[in-house]
Amino acid sequence: MNNNDFKIALDETGKGTFKLFENGAELGFMLISLSGNNVTIYHTEASKNLKDEFVTLNRGIGQKLIDSVVKYARVKSFKIIPQCPYVYNHFRQNSKEYKDIWNRGWDF
Repeated sequence: MNNNDFKIALDETGKGTFKLFENGAELGFMLISLSGNNVTIYHTEASKNLKDEFVTLNRGIGQKLIDSVVKYARVKSFKIIPQCPYVYNHFRQNSKEYKDIWNRGWDF
């Protein structure tokens, strides 16, 4: 069983990273900002040391990042503004699953 954990590091303006770890190793990160009850996601990326492994083993790191940030948003009663094209497209394709946390007041 994998042990997934995340860490959020923000600067004084509320901008920073949402990093996902599995068994202590960083899987990937999102560039985010927190403002009010919104989490804005700007970029999603697998860790550089896993990119080749991500492609060849199809580990689904992007999906794991989305699942983790969505879980975080639901626990904190936050809404997500998906400015990252990857996250936006995933939300759009699965809109019913995310209707409770998707801040649709913002759109591309």
